[in-house]
Amino acid sequence: MANKQIFGNISAGIIGGGLFLFFLLFLDLSIVPSIIAGAAGYAGGALAFGGKKKELEFIAEGVTQEKLDEILKQGNLKVKVLKDLEAKITNKVVTQKIEGIIEVVEKIFDDLKKDPKDVKTARQFLIYYLDATINILERYHSICSTNISSIEIKKSLDNVESLLDTIKDGFEKQLIKLLNDDILDLDTEIKLLDQTMKSEGLK
Repeated sequence: MANKQIFGNISAGIIGGGLFLFFLLFLDLSIVPSIIAGAAGYAGGALAFGGKKKELEFIAEGVTQEKLDEILKQGNLKVKVLKDLEAKITNKVVTQKIEGIIEVVEKIFDDLKKDPKDVKTARQFLIYYLDATINILERYHSICSTNISSIEIKKSLDNVESLLDTIKDGFEKQLIKLLNDDILDLDTEIKLLDQTMKSEGLK
């Protein structure tokens, strides 16, 4: 890889230098446009000989290491937001429910880290459900912070408290779905190993 890069730099230098001399000596142009031409030649040569883009490293179908790292990074930030909200909210019943949701969320991201292909299965969770949960809790905290009471406000807050149970159940089902995918993969590997051993007379 290093030799290829050196070759690319040398080739680009030859092209750039050649164009510079050609424009300066043979076309009798001034130094400035000749330098510009040489620089353009060098850039073109570097692109042609040494500018090949780094190939994407796919660690699962449709998932690169870079994409997984970004998902996990964003996941950690969102978990932190949930924990911050849990600390700010004074209703103990609500904070216990948030704590239960956080535990499930952390398990989901732990599964994605161990099995990146599950990113596709968890797509809706990653791009909608988790963010929606955070938005609801932020509004809940904002309303509670006003210290204003009314029938409508109490009804809205009660709805959020009930919804948290639904959210946790939904996240648990998502986690179970991811784990079931892992079980299917394990079953497939077991069958494949069993068939291979039989075909080679080892069983």
